[in-house]
Amino acid sequence: MIACVDVWYADDGSYATAACVLLSSFEDPPTSGITVRCEGPLQPYAPGALYLRELPCILNVLGRIGDRLETIVVDGYAWLDAGCSCAGLGAHVWHATGVPTIGVAKTEFRGMAAAARILRGRSCRPLFVTSAGTRQDVAAANIISMHGAHRLPDALRMVDALSRRPDGTPAQI
Repeated sequence: MIACVDVWYADDGSYATAACVLLSSFEDPPTSGITVRCEGPLQPYAPGALYLRELPCILNVLGRIGDRLETIVVDGYAWLDAGCSCAGLGAHVWHATGVPTIGVAKTEFRGMAAAARILRGRSCRPLFVTSAGTRQDVAAANIISMHGAHRLPDALRMVDALSRRPDGTPAQI
């Protein structure tokens, strides 16, 4: 089972909503989705330290799934440098869960030359793929193969939409 996760924050910082969309394989459409409301106070956003804010929420939603996971896909980077010495959100998720984690970012982080740049759909704008616990070339190929015709795979678009539920209530897709 593959879990795609994302976190959305209330404007006032009082709570966040973590969402997870499950896939049987990278090529398959999402099979189910859940959301979990994470009560504040939340850590403020800090560039390069996103994990401080998002990791507790991600672990909360992943805890509802059990130990069936083969891979986790996060919105963000696994590593923040070419030498894999500066852990990003994906590496922190990997360290906390032991599950190989792929980071998919929509924007480049400080000239992150080590990220695999992939194109999907008709987009000329790349996605930036890094990984922890699995080879980056395999991770990039998996993201390219994901279901959907757009720049962002359907599962990542869906988990983003689920996380934005303002009441944080569970939802099925």
